[in-house]
Amino acid sequence: MTNAKRIFYFYELLPGFDSGSSAQILRDYVTGGLPRLGWQITLPFKVFPNRFDGWPEFACRNEYSRSLAIKSLFFADKFFARLYLLFHFVAWARNFPGGICICVIREDKFLYLAMVLRVLCRFKLISELHEGGMPFASRSNTTWQYQTFLNSIDGIVFTSRAQLEYIVKLGFVPPRNAIVLPNSVETGKFSKATRSLSKDVLVLTYAGSFIPWKNVPLLFASLALLPSNYRLRIAGGKRNSSHADEYIRGLSSKYDVGNRVDYLGFVEPERVIDEVIDGSSVLLCPLDRSVSSMYATSPMKLVEYMATPIPIVAADVPSVRSLASEDEVFLASPDPTEFASAIVLASQSDCSVMIARANQRARTYDSKCRADVYSRWLVSL
Repeated sequence: MTNAKRIFYFYELLPGFDSGSSAQILRDYVTGGLPRLGWQITLPFKVFPNRFDGWPEFACRNEYSRSLAIKSLFFADKFFARLYLLFHFVAWARNFPGGICICVIREDKFLYLAMVLRVLCRFKLISELHEGGMPFASRSNTTWQYQTFLNSIDGIVFTSRAQLEYIVKLGFVPPRNAIVLPNSVETGKFSKATRSLSKDVLVLTYAGSFIPWKNVPLLFASLALLPSNYRLRIAGGKRNSSHADEYIRGLSSKYDVGNRVDYLGFVEPERVIDEVIDGSSVLLCPLDRSVSSMYATSPMKLVEYMATPIPIVAADVPSVRSLASEDEVFLASPDPTEFASAIVLASQSDCSVMIARANQRARTYDSKCRADVYSRWLVSL
């Protein structure tokens, strides 16, 4: 038992693939290869016992908890849901007499609870940094409080080098045990996507979220500047969301491109390659100039795109440059004219050398490669 290795991901995952973060956690921690390296993973799901629609099947040796499978009445009060999560965590930690025990938190709101629990249970506490854990989004409202958070954890995982540079730029001192580890991608699957070489109809594709800093309007504004043989294929939003439909219709009307936009709605992740990416001429990764997009995010769609044989146009912001260079993707400012010019260049060029470089970089983000690097770092803590 002393050689056992366990991870408790202190976060409530949502059912189905409506939540991109939940799907990414599963890929990084379960299907990506950590169990293959001897890690037992506990993920608390915020679901009912029969609500696993759309989730992949897991090997029986992988632990996953339905600890929050309580009635919806309790979910109206987060206190009960968090209390249930707390009880499950204590049971997990106290029943682990030896080996390596890791608790992963995403945001500082769980810090003090985790620190109290660490007095009762022996484990290492690390933070995996995402948008919600950055200083501007943190519950630690002062510089001193956020530095206390950084000082109180045993290690930190930056999912983008831009995050690390931003925190240092603000004057914070990150923990000594720090690693830059972008989210993983299943390169084998995305490498099978097909590129359209047609010049009669050029298909520009975006698959992702519609939250404001993703800058989806940039796609429509750029499309309006392009010749009529360019079409926009877009997938995203929430499952059965009328709001997303209205949002896309509104942008199509505003930029007068409605007859050139194909909105596919919400598409399950396992069907994105076949239904969305296949047959694309160019893949698009728009972002704005907010702090969230420039420094906080690690654009996982960009990494997925880089594994395909299709050229990419991405916003030229620090978070993108931390994952790719101008030798691998076409970079353009979040200005419609410049973004449209980059699209034309990408769609009219051979791009074979650039695509090969992007594919090579994507392989360094492969889920199995990430699991190997992450496992070695965790063991070294």
